[in-house]
Amino acid sequence: MQLLKTLLLSGLLLLFLACSKGDSGTDQTTNPPNNQSGQSPDSGSDSDENPADDENTGGQPDAVDMEDFTAAVADFMANRGLKGGQVAITRNEKLVYLQSFGDADDETPVHDQSLFRVASISKPITVLAISRLVADGKLSMGDRVFGTNGLLGTQYGTPPYQDGVEKITVNELVEHKSGFKNEPYDIMFDEVSLSHQQLIDRVLDERTYVRSNPYYYSNFGYCLLGRVIEAVTGMSYEDYVEQKILSPMGISAMKIGGNTLDERFENEVLYNSSWFDPYAMNVTRMDAHGGWIASAKDLARIAVHSDTRSVVPDLLDFGDAESYLENGTYLHYGALPGTLAVLSVNSPFCYTAVFNTGNANYDSVLNAFADFMNDQITSRQEWPEADLF
Repeated sequence: MQLLKTLLLSGLLLLFLACSKGDSGTDQTTNPPNNQSGQSPDSGSDSDENPADDENTGGQPDAVDMEDFTAAVADFMANRGLKGGQVAITRNEKLVYLQSFGDADDETPVHDQSLFRVASISKPITVLAISRLVADGKLSMGDRVFGTNGLLGTQYGTPPYQDGVEKITVNELVEHKSGFKNEPYDIMFDEVSLSHQQLIDRVLDERTYVRSNPYYYSNFGYCLLGRVIEAVTGMSYEDYVEQKILSPMGISAMKIGGNTLDERFENEVLYNSSWFDPYAMNVTRMDAHGGWIASAKDLARIAVHSDTRSVVPDLLDFGDAESYLENGTYLHYGALPGTLAVLSVNSPFCYTAVFNTGNANYDSVLNAFADFMNDQITSRQEWPEADLF
């Protein structure tokens, strides 16, 4: 496990830098586990790119040949050793492209209902849940997290807390500005047997906390947001998100993934990595920062229900979304050993992709895929009008 902590930390800064587009409206996150600069291999970014910005749908035939695009995706995957995947594209909030590629496991091809670990794409889902609670008046972004008057009270760690801990707010956790650092490593990739309670206790009691507000990517911060959701709602994080976020979007198959091969769900793919054993991590414990499994179509539903456009009703009323979701434009990566994922929300196009291969070069593969998709979308003149939702 120590090898994983070291390897994961080594590439995260590169992914963060590649994904961060600016200071305004940016979810500057990265997605796999550990790194010494505070990043993790799931990454989010508000992208300034707006490929093929053409709202006009007139004259677009239903039966547009997308075989050249499908072949290009297959070539991209083959050139980078990606064994299986799915790609979905929406245009003006219609699902105009959905395709599965390669193998789910040694016996089964990937199909449109196949489920993949999405790693840090779990984070925008958690931000949606926090936004829902704020809109419902259940919490405020400025609420304190720890201490007698905090949302989590003194349930975790041993009071009195280190100086500054009781000043941490929900907003600081969402924005990765809480002051928690991945030193000496990302605690969320610690021993697989440890519970949320034990991990949080360790951080509060054993790690030095110095309050500061610069951006510092923190999986641990999103773990805390999951516990905030549980404390405020009296429900498990998974149950609240399924009932209040996913179900209203028409999503029923998404769930928090298991850890081992024996815990693999129906329709879940087999994960492949020469980097680290995909089945030697506690993915279930990653819930709010990296634990969801989903299909590309599921992620496309999340995209069109959170893009601030009017064709498909958004989950939240205009102005109720928090952080980078407020702008309806963001790019988020997810990466763990054995999995890669991309969620790009923009107008008029959104795209999502999931793959069941993830190695130490995840940052270069994800950046190359984003460039590939932007090139493909901007160069294509005709799109289907049929809605595959």
